[in-house]
Amino acid sequence: MTDPQRVTLVVGATGQLGHAVVAELLAAGRPVRALVRSPERADELRRAGAELVVGDLRDAPSIDRAVDGVAAVVATANSTAPRRGDTLATDSTAMTGLVAAAEQAGVSRFVYPSTAASALDADVPVIRRQAFITVADAAAVLVAALDAPSLDRQVVEVGGPEILDWNDVARVFGRVLDRPVRVRTTPEKVFAVAQRALRPLAPSAANIMGLDRFAATVDAPFPPKVAYDLGVDRLTTVEEFLTAKAALPAD
Repeated sequence: MTDPQRVTLVVGATGQLGHAVVAELLAAGRPVRALVRSPERADELRRAGAELVVGDLRDAPSIDRAVDGVAAVVATANSTAPRRGDTLATDSTAMTGLVAAAEQAGVSRFVYPSTAASALDADVPVIRRQAFITVADAAAVLVAALDAPSLDRQVVEVGGPEILDWNDVARVFGRVLDRPVRVRTTPEKVFAVAQRALRPLAPSAANIMGLDRFAATVDAPFPPKVAYDLGVDRLTTVEEFLTAKAALPAD
C-alpha cells in the first residue's frame, strides 16, 4: 500500500489512459508527477495540478530524475502512436529500464496495464468476446491498485461489467441509434497484411491495424470481480458508453 500523500509518477501522462489516471489521482487529492516529452503538450495537466517532469523512457538520466522521491509509478506509455525512434523493441527495453530505475529509487508500487495474451490464430472476428471497459473505469482500477496489498507482484485480469461479442455490440448500438446496425467481418489475415504493408510508411496506421488484428483474434472475457474487489463498484456498460457518445454534438 502506498502513502496517498506521497507522489505518484504517471508515465505516458499525455496519452488517453495516462491522462485519465492523472485526473483520477488529482480528484482523490493525491500529488501527481507526470513524465512528459513535451511540456507544451501537457499544459492542461499542469493547470490541473500535476507536476511536470520532462524526459524520455530512452533517456536513463531523465528517468532517474522522474522516479526520485516518488512512492508509486503507473506506467501507461506505449508505442501505439509512435514518434521517431519508437518501436516495440525500444518500448520493451525502455519499460525494463523504468522498472529497474523505480526499484533502485525505492518505489513501493509499480502498476503496469497491458493486454490479453494472443496467439493471433483465428479467422472469424465476430465471435470474439470482450469484457469491454472504458478508459475512465480502467484508470479508476489502476489508481485503486496502488493501495491494494493483495496485488503485490500479481498479474490480474480486469474486465468491464458485461461480456459481449461484436454481434451483441451491434444490437446495443442499434438500440442507441434506433436503427439496424450490421456487422461486417474481416479475416485476421487482412489486418495482418495491412499491418505489414503500412509499417514502413505509416507506423501509427500499422499499429491501428495491429489493434484491429488483436480485437479480431483475442477472447478477453475477463470478469469485473477485480474491479469490484478494489472498490470500483460502478462500471460503465457498453450501452451507457455508446449512448453518451451518440449524444455528443457533431463536429
